Amino acid sequence: MLPTNSSQYSGRDVENFETLVDENIAALIQLVDGYASGEHKPMDFGRKAQYFTLDVISSVAYGKAFGYMSTDSDLYAYIENIEKALPFVLIGTIFPSFNWIMRQDIVQKYLPSDKDPAGFGAIMGVAKQIVGERFGPDKKEIQDMLGSFVAHGLTQTEAESESLLQM
Repeated sequence: MLPTNSSQYSGRDVENFETLVDENIAALIQLVDGYASGEHKPMDFGRKAQYFTLDVISSVAYGKAFGYMSTDSDLYAYIENIEKALPFVLIGTIFPSFNWIMRQDIVQKYLPSDKDPAGFGAIMGVAKQIVGERFGPDKKEIQDMLGSFVAHGLTQTEAESESLLQM
């Protein structure tokens, strides 16, 4: 269970918090400049803002950006899959009985898995791998949000769940 003070979300435990955000702002500017100079290709700024958000969150949460802006792509088709799933999430918030249905074994096998190559499942796999590096005999100790979760006593399973909530 997450400690009641939840200081992990304040950013105080994240080393170089402002620097991480500044680096991502610079990456966003570079990405937009790439569209503005030369070819003048059309650009969907809404999508670039999503890339920026995910890279900032992953920088602060895991100590390095996933790379949405550097690749100028929807890594793991995460955004695409989240957009497809949104209607079902909304149904679940409106009709509580839908949540019971979603917990049934027959439905569970169709939900995302950390072994999926794309979408939310792929992000689950990445998060599980990163969290796994913070536990065990050769664990990495990094001052980021995940490091704060570990320092405040979260188990590996709890840290995996919490890290997915960040995304």
